[in-house]
Amino acid sequence: MAKRKFRIVKRENNIPVLSVCECCNREFMADRVTIDRPQDAHAFIQKQFVAHKCKRLDDTPYRVRRVSEGTEIAMRPAHIWGA
Repeated sequence: MAKRKFRIVKRENNIPVLSVCECCNREFMADRVTIDRPQDAHAFIQKQFVAHKCKRLDDTPYRVRRVSEGTEIAMRPAHIWGA
């Protein structure tokens, strides 16, 4: 399981504008007001990250494996883990 931490995935002029949670892949965006101030933009994104609760797809009894963009295949846990 991925650790709960966020990663900046997009910067504009060295200012963070988009990040994701590595655990649940939720996206967080900088506010337009803070877009000119790198420290404020980073703090705004981090505040959103701290406030969110991770909801992972594989926390359900039926796991979901993404095969391609827009296609999902539901699998029983026994098929995934070989039990």
